[in-house]
Amino acid sequence: LQNPHREGKVNAKLLWKRKLEDVVYGAVNKEKITILYGARQSGKSTLSGMIIGRLINDGVAAADVYYFSMDTLEYQELFAYPSDLLNFIKKQGGDLTVGKKIYLILDEAQKIKEVGLYLKNLADLNLPLSILATGSSSLLLRAKTKEHMTGRKREFTLTPLTFAEILENKNGFPKETKNLFEEYLLYGGYPAVVLGQDKQTEILKIHQDYIQKDITDFLKIDDPLAFNKLVSALAFQTANLVN
Repeated sequence: LQNPHREGKVNAKLLWKRKLEDVVYGAVNKEKITILYGARQSGKSTLSGMIIGRLINDGVAAADVYYFSMDTLEYQELFAYPSDLLNFIKKQGGDLTVGKKIYLILDEAQKIKEVGLYLKNLADLNLPLSILATGSSSLLLRAKTKEHMTGRKREFTLTPLTFAEILENKNGFPKETKNLFEEYLLYGGYPAVVLGQDKQTEILKIHQDYIQKDITDFLKIDDPLAFNKLVSALAFQTANLVN
């Protein structure tokens, strides 16, 4: 279900052209490990799908591309040890001995236990593997990969849509550029918000996810409500002295 490209279902026409796509694609073809940071809902999974589509369009066999979302509990068990993953690939018919490269896309990679050490061990095996690891919790993924991955990875940060990217994909919008810019200033560039009809509801969903999953889980904030009030107070006092 998470790997429709294995059944020939590659979506060649994707909604957004992202400026980061070409450099990430180049790194995936060249480096052993590429890490893509970014806020929730900024488009990392969509960009991963674009990378998969380009790999297959450029001649990589669909069977040599594996996508795993760490939000799925059964996959988390598969990533307990590198040997478990390699045995799984072999059972799927993947051959890591003849020099043909295997591509791994690991979504929400920060949920892998000791992910920095895990990726280092994979890289040190010198197998024909190319790994693209993404993480919504940028703080957590950076913290877990910094110690073990120095000099072994290329890093990129995907922001929400820039206004230039919105204009580049403007054909899907009936609105004038001025109206688009006013909306962008007011609501920002999260893809779900840009495309959504009820933009305030979409922003609220993203905000709640951030508070519940990142702030509470990673920073271990005991009182999320008080933290939320603090952030609101800071937002209203930008560039001013905070009491």
